[in-house]
Parts: sequence; C-alpha cells; structure tokens
Amino acid sequence: MLHVERRVLAPLRKHVFHDLASLNRAIAARVRKLNAKPYADGTGETRNSRFENVDLPNMRPLRTGAGSDGPAGGPGGTSSALPPGSGASDPRRSTAPHFSPGSGRSW
Repeated sequence: MLHVERRVLAPLRKHVFHDLASLNRAIAARVRKLNAKPYADGTGETRNSRFENVDLPNMRPLRTGAGSDGPAGGPGGTSSALPPGSGASDPRRSTAPHFSPGSGRSW
C-alpha cells in the first residue's frame, strides 16, 4: 500500500478535483502507469504481465452458498461466506483483534 500511496496518491495531493469522476480518472491514469512500469529485477516484466500470466489463469469464480442458484444472499444462497461453526453467527465472538483501554496494548 505504501508504494501505491507514493506513486498514485501523493502526486495528486495538490490537485483540486471538482467532481468524483475527474478524481477517478486521475487515479486510474496513475494506476495504469504504475502497472505498466517494469519491475527492477531486469526481466522486463510488469505488474500487468505478471497478472495476466500468473494470476488470471488461476482465478476461479467465488463460491456461492450451498445449493445456490445465485450470489450469496440471493435465492437459495447464504448470507455468510464463512463456514458453519466459525463463530461468525455468534455476536459474542469476533475474529477482529481488540484491546481493552488501559491494557497497555495497542495496534
């Protein structure tokens, strides 16, 4: 993320955008430029080429709920992508780390 902040967001910080569409176009242009830049390892490979050659061929559609005809939460689907028994349906259990105030622990 730091790389994206420095290469995409930082150059735009002094620009004034009057609508969301113009901001989105500016960000998209910077992201395209970043993804087209070759890696420093000398192979000439770019983020785009690595995505197309490595990630894209191995991508599969996201699973939907068991017996689902539609997306999760749709007809026959489930509203949670987590497996049963994971504690996601129990409001007393959380998978997010949390610390009590004054415990001396922080992020």
